[in-house]
Amino acid sequence: MSYTTPKKRELTQEMGVIYMALDAVTKFMAKWLDDNLKALSPDYWDRYVVSSLYESQQKTVRDNGAKSLYDLDQPTILSVFLQNKPVLLREFKVDPQLFGYAHSIKDIRNKYFHKNAKPLSERRFNHDLETIALFLEGMGAPPKIVAEARGGLQRTVIDIDSTKSSVSQMDVSAKEDVKILVSQVKNVTSTEEGMCVAKLTPRSMRLPKWIDDKIYGELKAIYCPCCRDMTVIDWSRAEIKKYLGTYFPRSYVEAFCLYSDYFKANFEEYKDRKNLSVFDFGCGTGGEILGFLDAVEQNLPYVEVVKVRALDGNHHALRALERIIDHRKAIGELTVNLKTMPVTIDDFYDLGVVRSVVDDTFDFFMTCKAVCEFVTKQQFEENNPYTNIIQVFSDILVPDGKMLITDVSTKNGTSKEWLPKMLDVGIKESGAVVLARNEGFNETFVVRHSRFACDQSKIAWRFIELTKGDNK
Repeated sequence: MSYTTPKKRELTQEMGVIYMALDAVTKFMAKWLDDNLKALSPDYWDRYVVSSLYESQQKTVRDNGAKSLYDLDQPTILSVFLQNKPVLLREFKVDPQLFGYAHSIKDIRNKYFHKNAKPLSERRFNHDLETIALFLEGMGAPPKIVAEARGGLQRTVIDIDSTKSSVSQMDVSAKEDVKILVSQVKNVTSTEEGMCVAKLTPRSMRLPKWIDDKIYGELKAIYCPCCRDMTVIDWSRAEIKKYLGTYFPRSYVEAFCLYSDYFKANFEEYKDRKNLSVFDFGCGTGGEILGFLDAVEQNLPYVEVVKVRALDGNHHALRALERIIDHRKAIGELTVNLKTMPVTIDDFYDLGVVRSVVDDTFDFFMTCKAVCEFVTKQQFEENNPYTNIIQVFSDILVPDGKMLITDVSTKNGTSKEWLPKMLDVGIKESGAVVLARNEGFNETFVVRHSRFACDQSKIAWRFIELTKGDNK
């Protein structure tokens, strides 16, 4: 038994992705309940399964001759799980939050497959997919199943004709619809291992628990998303707590994913390195720095020491960064030499002053979602700030050093220009070469943390290198 797809309903790729994620729930929960309820009583079928169902469900079970949990459809399996909440809490210590997720999954099923269902936003779709993945993760599903559910489009295509599959009892027309739908989904699936499909499913990861505990627990960060232009340099200590709780996790996942991809693709260049260095211009509370450090630690096993120079004009943000780095030093394997630079940049000329006091060179220079502030406040007058920053800081890079520039992909309210287009113009004017960039206008990332299960950000990003002779 399973839900059926209305014959005349226009199917979407999102429906196919959700369908396959829900199918993973059905199969895993049938096995989980079968294994655990059997252990409670020999007559588990009558005591914990049939007796927990509504009369209409009991009749359907009898009429279909169902004899095991594998014969039940998803709504019935979830009913068994929800109605046995007291015994599952007592005997198996199931996290109470998972019962809330189970109710949400029932709603998700109806939202996408009810005959009167309406199209949902991309944000809602991502949130629903993440809810399904969090439920599977909390129930102890194997990491591969969780990743497949979370990745959506990367899931192995279900076997429409499998007798074990809940799809097998769909009507013929619905089966053909799903076959077509799955074919459409496969056509947009990335073949690169570990990469999520940008067209529907963003790159997604959980904020490390120690960071989550640090920022939301000890540092009292507040998750408070807003859509206004960020001018973080002017923010008070209370406002920085909101910035820390909202933008730090996003910057972390963006940097971790981008640098991890870069190190994997260029492993030969860095495989024997024991030391690395990075200069972060406009670091804020340093989410991208922590993402960089974790990417180094996970992808470059021989690196022992990382030198970090972090420049920002807000001393509250820098103090938060220092406390987070101190914690990381205590628990991580990398030796991190952090030096903060509390410097306010008011105009183009201040860049030259800053450059004059930087007496070292670095493997990487990055500025992440910081240049938009200069555009907003018109601090560089009519000059392109991306051009200015690339040119001024190019010579602090070692030969073959790299720059990572990320920024929001909005149309700035002050300049009336799209920031990604300004970035591309700046790269061209500075004579730099783009080594890697996002596909299309921007790329979506999702970070999961204790304050929100599906926190989404969109950025434009470029890895660039100065042409030989431009950086000394």
